[in-house]
Amino acid sequence: MANRTYLFACNQKPTGKPAPGRTIIGLSEWNYDIPLAYRILVSVNPETCFSSIWTEPADPSVVPQHMAVVGASEPGLARLKEVFTRITLPQAQRVINASLEFLDRPDRKLGYYFLEPAELFAMDDDEEIPELNRKLFASLASLDEEIDDAVAAINAGSEEGLQVFRDFGFGNWSTVLYHDIDEPRPASA
Repeated sequence: MANRTYLFACNQKPTGKPAPGRTIIGLSEWNYDIPLAYRILVSVNPETCFSSIWTEPADPSVVPQHMAVVGASEPGLARLKEVFTRITLPQAQRVINASLEFLDRPDRKLGYYFLEPAELFAMDDDEEIPELNRKLFASLASLDEEIDDAVAAINAGSEEGLQVFRDFGFGNWSTVLYHDIDEPRPASA
């Protein structure tokens, strides 16, 4: 089984408890990494939050409310769209347009994007999930240089640039993900 990062749209910030009227829709999953597109989407007004997949850490000293990241979806999507306008590589346009078509659907605009990296972070033997998530959260404030470098590499059209494009997070959009968000599992599983 691959360790994945999951991206969801939700209408309420995750609280770690069932919430009446809560809607969470899967948007994408990515194996063994946190794509730049996901980080851009949660980078506006982000907060660390509870996981909706991992209900409790294996270590009781771990604070569970710092296991995921939530960000405002409308400005996050606007930021991603701005990045897309800077990508001029002709081969990228079809995938960019498909991404926008998927993300722009009204039923996927719920107020927040919710990033679940805990399954990926569980692979790290040196640091706890909340610490890795805090580092991810801190990195969201300084994405501009990484974005500029990625756009330049993609537009160059080199093999390296095409790999950057493949790793950006395009082309994996689906509302059907490995985890059903309504069936949380313990972190120790």
